[in-house]
Amino acid sequence: MNAPSLLHAADDNFDSEFPGCVLTHCFYLTGDQTDIAVAALTAISHIGAKLDGMSRSRTGGAMHHKLRVTGIKPKEARSLVGRLAMMPGVTCATVEHLISPAPSSLLG
Repeated sequence: MNAPSLLHAADDNFDSEFPGCVLTHCFYLTGDQTDIAVAALTAISHIGAKLDGMSRSRTGGAMHHKLRVTGIKPKEARSLVGRLAMMPGVTCATVEHLISPAPSSLLG
């Protein structure tokens, strides 16, 4: 199976392929402005995603933002990271998809 088919299957069949799991998307943004995080949060809220966590750090003149998001499919996350990469001041934007047990499935 080639990569595009795997991505398509993850988009369409996540709930049936991974029952009892949660899909989290970690967005990593780097840029020279602190308001990149505000713009990213606005974009996330516009697509109906849920922010599960956020952290920021500075290395030299660059701000690094990590946003953990749930409630969207991989295709929506890939589209969003493309839009975030086009924002003024963003020098790097990537997304990582994580599959983990749902909190209720950890209890027993």
